[in-house]
Amino acid sequence: MINATSVGLKGTRFTNLPLNQLRKNSIVSDLVYRPLWTPLLREARKVGLRTHTGTGMLLYQGAESLALWTGHHPKIEVMRKALLDALQ
Repeated sequence: MINATSVGLKGTRFTNLPLNQLRKNSIVSDLVYRPLWTPLLREARKVGLRTHTGTGMLLYQGAESLALWTGHHPKIEVMRKALLDALQ
């Protein structure tokens, strides 16, 4: 399941979302990146689902945008560290 809405920003949460009805091999991805561990991701982990934060989407979208605008292809690991440091 993928959340690509603003629900999760500033601690907001979905209500009555039956995560326990998803298959046990499901992955819950939240494209919200602040907070890093949104209420959705925390709830998904509580019922034993794998989770994926929104940082990967932000990281690679930012790197691709930089390359398109400047012609410079940034080092992903440098960007990843800067991103994670900024989100702490």
